[in-house]
Amino acid sequence: MTSAAQVDRDADAPPRQRARRRRRSLVVASILVLVFAAGAVIEFAHLSAGNIAGDEVTYATAGWQYLHGTFTANLEHPLTGKYLIGVAELAVGHLSVTVSRLVTATMSFAAAVVIWLWMRREFGSLLAIVPAGFALLLPVFDPDGNPYDRIERMAMLDPIMAAFLVAASATIWQWHRTERWVWLVLSGVAFGLAITSKAPALAILPAFAVVIWTPRWRSYRAAVPALVWGAVAVVTGWLSYLPAGPVRAITYMLKFQSSANATGHATVIAGKTYLHAPWWGVLWFGAHGLGALATIVVLAGIAAALVVPGHQLLSWFLFAATLCSVGFFALIAHDALPYYYEDIAWSAIPLAGIGVVKLYQLRRRHWRGVAVGLATVLLALAAVTVVVQLREVVTLRPYGIARVEPVLQSAGVTGSDRVLIVQASPSTDSPYLGNNLETDPAAGPFRAIVIQQDHRFPMPPQVRAYLAAHPELKAVKLDDTTVYVLPKPTQLVVGR
Repeated sequence: MTSAAQVDRDADAPPRQRARRRRRSLVVASILVLVFAAGAVIEFAHLSAGNIAGDEVTYATAGWQYLHGTFTANLEHPLTGKYLIGVAELAVGHLSVTVSRLVTATMSFAAAVVIWLWMRREFGSLLAIVPAGFALLLPVFDPDGNPYDRIERMAMLDPIMAAFLVAASATIWQWHRTERWVWLVLSGVAFGLAITSKAPALAILPAFAVVIWTPRWRSYRAAVPALVWGAVAVVTGWLSYLPAGPVRAITYMLKFQSSANATGHATVIAGKTYLHAPWWGVLWFGAHGLGALATIVVLAGIAAALVVPGHQLLSWFLFAATLCSVGFFALIAHDALPYYYEDIAWSAIPLAGIGVVKLYQLRRRHWRGVAVGLATVLLALAAVTVVVQLREVVTLRPYGIARVEPVLQSAGVTGSDRVLIVQASPSTDSPYLGNNLETDPAAGPFRAIVIQQDHRFPMPPQVRAYLAAHPELKAVKLDDTTVYVLPKPTQLVVGR
């Protein structure tokens, strides 16, 4: 954290000044360790305890297959994120959702480190902790998932894409500062890895023009770095697809995504089921995933970053990236799943941290007291969300559907017995019930009925009628899941 020039200045400084600098360095180091230690707990502690989502199994399986030369699974999404998952699984010698989660958590933690190194050049070592800490510590939950489904702790592709976008942004900014071409090339590589982790990264392209197209690169001269950066990104992306056959895999992905976008995806937003999400859907998920306190912090911080003088190009670069992502989900993508707002949060949350830093740095005499007070309040609100998360991760346990199997086993339900599950997404429940799982009420006989709370899937009338006709059945409540164990394999016919 100390440059050679700083060391020389310290050697020439009076003893008292050197002592003050040492104390300041100690304070900075202590806060940095505290923030990243809290981030390590939030990202990594009890990583295997959270419920398994169906997509996690899909990506873990695809990554394992890719590293063994089979490129058939999950080609509807790009490959790089699954390569990383596969490498981690290969290192431990078996397919594992927990190991896959370790990849996404590590990428998110590393992204926060990159943000601190990036912002240190702009704001100094101490204040750079704010945007990095926001990125690492503010709650980013799946609002439609189980308690403490922090997106970065799940084996999903979005956090990997976000980490590469952070790397691409930090390196393009370093090129902007130094005009050293190595940073431009590294940025292109990182962006190529981002778009081959998940396709929405492409939406950020216009934001990079904010940095590349600056006064020092007027007219045709701006085209040179832009073309180099773009060419490196394309080559990187093409190379990532090479083992799978680029034309075949990319063609399949484009056809699949086009069809899926036209067909839609049932999603519950604000209590209503949409096949095609409204334009504000991803913002609704973002507000509910962050929670009220963190949403206030992020919105106020972004406003401050744009309004308070200083570092305007940096602020508008990240704001442009945020707007590009919002615009993609509002105008182009016709669906919005609960965790998609991670594609916006990677730029919006550090931008909010920059806003808080700029409030502390405001030098206008009449406004300084108000600015510092507001920044302090925002930091305090952010700290509350961190304490809540630390408590949640320490007490994390399996939830709902993850607790069903022991109940079934204790009641004598075997692997050959069918279990009917209703008001539930099969992709969420298949990691736990597997071959026992059945969603068709007519496909009995059943040994148990499991009811969840996913209102995209209405309660079948046969189930409602059967339960009403058999009030003697005992309901076992497991968080948001209710289990009825039937005395014998039973067809759902009223009166039996």
